[in-house]
Amino acid sequence: MLPKPAEQGALVILEELGGAGVAFEIAVGRNGKVWVDSKTVKTTLAIGKAIQETDSRSLKAEEQKKLARKLVKDIL
Repeated sequence: MLPKPAEQGALVILEELGGAGVAFEIAVGRNGKVWVDSKTVKTTLAIGKAIQETDSRSLKAEEQKKLARKLVKDIL
């Protein structure tokens, strides 16, 4: 997902959202497609947006945490 090795750029957005109490399921297929499910459409779309934004902007760990905090405010 990120162009850097895991040691240089950690992916923490999903851990942060889960740790904040956002319930969701996620799976990645062999074809690279990402499947996200949650109790509400709003939450599902927010998680999908978070993944896309993290990937497209190559967000660093702190930026991902900031994005997660913003999304949690909107979701909960």
